[in-house]
Amino acid sequence: MIRSSFVGCIGILVVASAAGAADPPSHGLAIEYVQPLDQFVAAVDNISSAPSFVLITIIDARKNEVRTACVTAPLLLAAIDIERGVKIGTDLRETRRIALANSAHEFSFSKPEALANLGLSGFFRGKSEVACQIIRAGKPAFLADRTGQVREGQP
Repeated sequence: MIRSSFVGCIGILVVASAAGAADPPSHGLAIEYVQPLDQFVAAVDNISSAPSFVLITIIDARKNEVRTACVTAPLLLAAIDIERGVKIGTDLRETRRIALANSAHEFSFSKPEALANLGLSGFFRGKSEVACQIIRAGKPAFLADRTGQVREGQP
């Protein structure tokens, strides 16, 4: 179980224990779809040059805004590191634990740099929408490394 003081300190909202929860919290929103855990884990663990997408709920703690989006797993992990105030990639085990402990896939960020790192504008915006369509259909999605196109499946 993650201690609340730890969560408050790093500014990341981890809404469930590593064991998971039957009914994940939804911050007052009707959760339309939660990506299956096996897909989420596979996406986080994918270290290829063709990153997998994860469907997450992003909470902007500064503005108290909530949105759902698909981002590549490396961008999520880097955003978690930025929020924690550690150099990106220096503690992958802990970053992975934080990401996977969150069975509702809801992440709260208070640092503008962490939110910007999620890549929700520009190049990734349209790709996020395509990836979300694939994931909501129950299939994994990844970003092809040579073409930059969103593809169904695992690389």
